[in-house]
Amino acid sequence: MKLFILPYIQGSQSAKALAFGLPTKRLKLRNSKFRHRPNRLVINWGSTSFHPRVDYSRVLNHPSAVALCTNKIATFRELNHHNIPTLDWTTEQATAHRWIENGNRVYCRTLTRSHSGRGIVVAVTPDQIVDAPLYTKAFDTDKEYRVHVVRGSVIDYSQKKRCNGANANPAIRSHDHGWIFARGDVELPNGATEIAIRTISEFGLDFGAVDLLVSRDGTIVVCEVNTAVGLTGTTLNKYIEAFKNVANSWCA
Repeated sequence: MKLFILPYIQGSQSAKALAFGLPTKRLKLRNSKFRHRPNRLVINWGSTSFHPRVDYSRVLNHPSAVALCTNKIATFRELNHHNIPTLDWTTEQATAHRWIENGNRVYCRTLTRSHSGRGIVVAVTPDQIVDAPLYTKAFDTDKEYRVHVVRGSVIDYSQKKRCNGANANPAIRSHDHGWIFARGDVELPNGATEIAIRTISEFGLDFGAVDLLVSRDGTIVVCEVNTAVGLTGTTLNKYIEAFKNVANSWCA
């Protein structure tokens, strides 16, 4: 089975790295000459759009499943629908006010299609709440993990840690605020593997990376599902190996 990459944007660096490592080709999003044949399997790297030359019976990650992950409200609704633990969230500003009155910090998410903490306004008093389509209540996070799943198996994981020498923001744990996902001496807490695998399955995905928050008492919640994560080093190699195994299994 020959693999091809369908990137969500033509310039995706991770899609390029995958294509180089497999090795294979990326589909052009415009003026494509690709022809889908029985021996071709397409890896959909984060695209929510339907490519006119792709047979979606032979695609890893259907665009409709990917779409659930690109909108945070849709993600939270899907998690709730399948009884997967997630953050407390609301689209009602009045509920956000009540959370603050009860002593909680609130994240006003002005963007529902963003990453790296963009569009977040942190509110600790009622007057700091801004108009937003989504609000989440602060979770007592002790540790955060990213768990990579391909076809029902965990292939890699890492833990979010402070960058060396960075003035990390404890309220917004993103790369731009001094945090990175690091490996080495990292062990997943009990239940994390099962939650990550179940999340990818219930979303109808073939692969993805699940971001998990863990509290000091061991409570685990899902905060995000990613279908086109940044890939470098060991994680890139793990995906290359996993996708080759998938292609071989389709040939069997």
